[in-house]
Amino acid sequence: MVLAILGQRLEVKLRAAETGGALGATEAVIEPGWEGPPAHIHHREDEAVYVLEGELEFTVAGTLHPAPAGTLVHIPRGARHAWRNVSDRQSRSLTIYTPGGFEAVFDRVDAGTPIAALAADYGLELPAA
Repeated sequence: MVLAILGQRLEVKLRAAETGGALGATEAVIEPGWEGPPAHIHHREDEAVYVLEGELEFTVAGTLHPAPAGTLVHIPRGARHAWRNVSDRQSRSLTIYTPGGFEAVFDRVDAGTPIAALAADYGLELPAA
């Protein structure tokens, strides 16, 4: 099932329940020029993002990482990060969360729960409003 999350289309490819909690994975389709989510921090999981198509740009712990197709970006837990699509076309990425479980937040956001209301439940730190 494809979910609409924060301006991108997201599909959960692998859930923690399928891996004994070891990991979860999502695939995102990101529209050209999308400015991405606000900078945020995951306190419970690391992320590895593989850019499948297009070109993204990540800021991780204050360091800018250009990420054309074929790039793998590691985002360690506790690192403030954000990304955006700098391509003039759709970009696609595969994100792996370790341990798994964070992918469940996307189902709840797609169902209408504001992400800010879920932050504490998922160890997510969002910027001050």
